[in-house]
Amino acid sequence: MASGFEGAPLSRVLFVSTTLQSFMLSASMKRNMGLDLGRVLAHGEVWRLFSHQLAFLDFGEALNGIVHIYWFRVLERMLGSRRFSCFLAITWTLSVSLATGAIVLLGDRREDGATYLRLMPGPYFFIFSMYSLYFSLVPPTRPRLAGIFGINISEKSLVYLAGTQLFFSSGLRTVIPGLSGFLAGAAYLSDALKLYTWTLPKWFDRWFFKPRRLDSTPMRNENPREELRERTPPAVATRVTRGDATFLNDDQAAIDAAMTAHAMASAEPSPDNIESLIAMGFDRDRSIEALRATGDNIEHAANRLLSS
Repeated sequence: MASGFEGAPLSRVLFVSTTLQSFMLSASMKRNMGLDLGRVLAHGEVWRLFSHQLAFLDFGEALNGIVHIYWFRVLERMLGSRRFSCFLAITWTLSVSLATGAIVLLGDRREDGATYLRLMPGPYFFIFSMYSLYFSLVPPTRPRLAGIFGINISEKSLVYLAGTQLFFSSGLRTVIPGLSGFLAGAAYLSDALKLYTWTLPKWFDRWFFKPRRLDSTPMRNENPREELRERTPPAVATRVTRGDATFLNDDQAAIDAAMTAHAMASAEPSPDNIESLIAMGFDRDRSIEALRATGDNIEHAANRLLSS
């Protein structure tokens, strides 16, 4: 599993720590870690602002949540670890502020200063703030994975379905942190606030992160959506020609078959395509392997690398 977090050290730490604490801590300990604003204010238990993000209470939510963390490791690769660390810090601060406001409005206080509305423990803020990035930055690799009543279902639809279950799993106790996280992620991407321009100094790479070119190369456009659009090659044309056959762009199975056949007969990947993928943050060996597997098609190679 660790090899799947190449280029995503923060995601690895979040994945491992959440998994260990969710399954090793007792239920009573995890309940006591929940965010209770009344106890924070009345008893000075400020640690609750941090502890409630450490572990999920229920087994089902824990399994769903850690799978999300693994899925979203691609976001750290896209932003770079220094920028991603700022993203986590910014969205956590905004999420806690938004959730606190919701608790003040919806919580029913008692005389001892505690509140009946305790948010469920678990990294909901982090997961749902990353949903904003996932929605905006990650293209579907299989737009027609399945079809239901004439509606195309992509692999991203399955992620959204799992997120919906996690969002509503405990009513307001998960809806509040989930919505707060998503709004915080949207604020991070906002052109008005420009929070996406914040990043850690480069010397952090030397001490904490494995340098990645996408993170260390000066960005022409600080907006991650615009930067991704500039560095990602155009989408596959409406019709794809391989040899004597022409396939529609939405005929994914036919395209995959044609790409496989073409890759077997094609020469080594072109140097320009290799350098383009390296400029997007992928290492040389993986870029060459992906280009070989996709018949030197840079669009499919990029999607293959992002989803691996």
